[in-house]
Amino acid sequence: MARTLRERVKLRGKIRTLAAEGRASAWVLGSMPFLLAGLLTLVNPGYMSLLWTTSQGQTVILIGGGLMAFGFFVLNNIVNIKV
Repeated sequence: MARTLRERVKLRGKIRTLAAEGRASAWVLGSMPFLLAGLLTLVNPGYMSLLWTTSQGQTVILIGGGLMAFGFFVLNNIVNIKV
């Protein structure tokens, strides 16, 4: 019985480690588009202004935001492991 309990504690530790790694990956992947957009705005503001001023650019923003929300939902479900 003691061996089983030790194995469960080990397994919980591994799961917590993998979940923390998944959360860190989600933060990095989630922040990359915003950081890249900020960097592009600093380097070439005219290039990014098309994204905000044209209807095609606004459509791309909406689609990208929806896909990011879906990705966050999926990553959240992957990381939340019930033991």
